[in-house]
Amino acid sequence: MALLRTAITIADGMAYAFGPPLIDKPSHELLGEELLMMGRAREAKAEFDRALLETPNRPLAKRGAAQAAAAARREKTP
Repeated sequence: MALLRTAITIADGMAYAFGPPLIDKPSHELLGEELLMMGRAREAKAEFDRALLETPNRPLAKRGAAQAAAAARREKTP
């Protein structure tokens, strides 16, 4: 987690003078997936939302956000 958060900090600080870096999976989306697998749905939802700000309408980020939102609702249900 610490390494992934460090990578996100670096990626967020990169200039886009020549366009965004070519990566297979946006960092915030990857962190959201990891948090969701760890059962930390609310945190995951926030990361997927951040990913969608940077890559609007990305299907995997949208799906992850929906899954995280559903999991967060289940966490609140007794």
